[in-house]
Amino acid sequence: MQLSRPRPFAIAGVLVALAACSGSVTNVVSSPEDASDGHAKGNKGGNDGGNKGDTGAETRDTGSVTVDATAKGDAVSPPSDADVGPLVYVRLAATQAPFGTTSPGAPQETPVDQHVGVLGLTLRTSAGAAPLVLTNNSQPIDAPCNAGSTTLLGTIPASALVAGHYTIARVPVAYVKFTVAGTYHYDSMAIPGDFTDLIALTAGFSFQGAVRDRGWWSSSFAVAGVTEGAVTGENAEIAQPGPSSGISLDLSTATAEYVFPVSLDIPASITTDTDVVFTINTYQDFHWTDQSDPGYAPGVFDVEPGAFEPVTQLGANSFAATIAPGQ
Repeated sequence: MQLSRPRPFAIAGVLVALAACSGSVTNVVSSPEDASDGHAKGNKGGNDGGNKGDTGAETRDTGSVTVDATAKGDAVSPPSDADVGPLVYVRLAATQAPFGTTSPGAPQETPVDQHVGVLGLTLRTSAGAAPLVLTNNSQPIDAPCNAGSTTLLGTIPASALVAGHYTIARVPVAYVKFTVAGTYHYDSMAIPGDFTDLIALTAGFSFQGAVRDRGWWSSSFAVAGVTEGAVTGENAEIAQPGPSSGISLDLSTATAEYVFPVSLDIPASITTDTDVVFTINTYQDFHWTDQSDPGYAPGVFDVEPGAFEPVTQLGANSFAATIAPGQ
């Protein structure tokens, strides 16, 4: 997904605006109005990226986002092998190995932190085929998308799989969240910091003590690791991933889903515990276009009251699906 509109923060008694951003799970992907209504104006360069939202219960350093619920997913504790035979473990992994670039010449950086709240994962052999449900969680599993991250999304008895060549994956998601380094400009000040944002993509989940609609957001701005302010709002804009990402975000139903092509062969017989791993590359997957305003620096993501530099990509550069005996 791409960047959202700026939102206001009170720092040292002065209202400032920060850029609100949204991340994606795979492949990848203003001067403020009233802070309570979530509406904000455009960014520099006219980017139409999406807004987002943040949970007050998140911990940036550990990369977790907590939804107000008793569980983060109901498929993480598997039954014993004696009960059902071999199990298939469904995992989301991330790498930040140098990837090259999908936007030659564009300034880019690797976000400090990236997350997605995964509700499940289904496979299809073709667009019209019945889905093979690998995981289906009543509460989102918070999956970090940082270097070396691996998250167990769920388990399924191997006997429940249907053999075939699968070409389409759909990942329902509850929210996305990321933190990106940037510089905030106010009068003659240029303040380096971190911009963190989370957006609710699927309605019906509770954040900060209330059930939220799609488009609810919460954002924060931190200097030297200290959060200086946080605001929430409604009606975030939600953008599609960039054209090079290979995925789309389907918002046609109440549940948001990332949809992307895969090439995964499930054999007719699985006799041992097995891992199905979806690996994404998130190296320098935040791209923007530099502007030439006074005080702005090339290769730095700049934000000021009323505008921010246009973001052209936020989301994984690539993905791969593999199946192999469990480790």
